[in-house]
Amino acid sequence: MNQVKKYIKIIFGCLLISVGVNFFIVPSRLIASGTMGIANLLYYDYNLNIPILLAIINFWTLWLIYMIYDTKGLKKYFLPSILIPIFIYLTSFIHLSLINEVEKLLLAIFGGMIIGYGYAFLYKEGYKVGAINIIEDVFNDLNDKNTRWISRGFDIFLIFLSFTSYGLEQILYSLIVIVIIRYLTTKASIGISDSKAFYIITEKEKEVRKFIMDELKYDFTVFDVEGGYSKNQNKIIMSVIPTKDYFRLKEGIKLIDKNAFISITDNYEVINKNNEFEKEN
Repeated sequence: MNQVKKYIKIIFGCLLISVGVNFFIVPSRLIASGTMGIANLLYYDYNLNIPILLAIINFWTLWLIYMIYDTKGLKKYFLPSILIPIFIYLTSFIHLSLINEVEKLLLAIFGGMIIGYGYAFLYKEGYKVGAINIIEDVFNDLNDKNTRWISRGFDIFLIFLSFTSYGLEQILYSLIVIVIIRYLTTKASIGISDSKAFYIITEKEKEVRKFIMDELKYDFTVFDVEGGYSKNQNKIIMSVIPTKDYFRLKEGIKLIDKNAFISITDNYEVINKNNEFEKEN
């Protein structure tokens, strides 16, 4: 059943990307990010078929990488590389006349959002799209370094090409599309921070612990630590709470001990979390 849900999400993600391209990006002559962007440019300038271009680019990239660098990880690219060109081809026969009446700014925003959410569905299931992502991941495996500059540099190159061909207005709209897509795919990769992790050192440890347990109803963990320079023995109270209670805990600690050391970090995922501390009656 889980496998069925997984493939439904992958198919839905590919369909979203195709709808975003055909209904929002192409009618406005905008540029999406990555391989899709270069296919957009070639279509606008030379009327080359977008799904065929994507299929050719993806196929040859996969084949070359397989010949140079054999890796089982490439299988996560095959299904989207096949489905997206097919869905773009099928949805290209659907024409919405009302789209022509919508302002280009709205088309750019909604097009970027739909494509970005499509990528997000794929990323959350461990799949990726496009030749640029393939090259980026392979270089990352070979060099063990951050290679995000490859996709970002390619997007800058696309924007430059768009500017030389279509002018400043078009580049700004296309930039909106690319930024939205990048933002949503990044959030899909690292998650969305829905909680905060507090690390607290205070001289009023009992009062802070009581406040977290009795007032906010959350659990915590206490660590014994030693100052690196002073060698003083201290305790760190660590508590992970939902973002909605972020200000309550921060301001509550400051009221208890204005000199307390507080470090707060975004928490993207908590596994086997125990959100609430249940008091025994």
